[in-house]
Amino acid sequence: MMIKSLTLNQVVDTVRTPCDTLVLCHKNPDPDTLGSAFSLKCILEYFGSQVTVACSDKASSKFGFITGGCSLEYVARPYERIIAVDVASPSQLGDLQFLSDKTDLIIDHHAMNTRFAPYYEDLGASCAEVIFSIYKELNINLGLQFYTCIYAGMSGDTGGFRYSNET
Repeated sequence: MMIKSLTLNQVVDTVRTPCDTLVLCHKNPDPDTLGSAFSLKCILEYFGSQVTVACSDKASSKFGFITGGCSLEYVARPYERIIAVDVASPSQLGDLQFLSDKTDLIIDHHAMNTRFAPYYEDLGASCAEVIFSIYKELNINLGLQFYTCIYAGMSGDTGGFRYSNET
C-alpha cells in the first residue's frame, strides 16, 4: 500500500474540519512533540474540534506550561481522526503503537520518517515550525498559549536556536 504525501493545503483543509480528534506524541515526550501537539490542539479547537492529546509516557512536570497539567493518558474510545505529531515511526508511539494503523495524518520534520500513514512533512528544525507554517496558512489569530507551545517546541529542538538547521 502506498502512503500519500499531503500538501499544505490538504492539511489546512483537514484541520479546519471539526471532529473528535486524538493527537499523539512520541514516547519520552520532549518540548517539540508536546509544543507541536498542544499548539495543534489550539488550532483544532479554534475550528470546533474536541481534542485529546495522548502519549505512552507522562510528561515531566517541568513541561506543565505546555500541557496545562493535562495527563496525556490515552482514553480508549472511537475517535473520528487521529493525528501523530513529531512521530517518525510507529515504535516511537510506545504502548500506543497499536494506533499507528488507525492514524489519519502524520505531521513531522524528520527525514527518516517511515510514513506509516498519510503525512505532511517539512524538514525544518522542529515539528513546531511545521505546525506554525500550517497556522500561518490558516490566517487565524490565537492567543498566548499557542505561541508559548510553538516557542517551546522550536527552542527545544534547536538547542535554544543555536543549531545550524534553525531558521
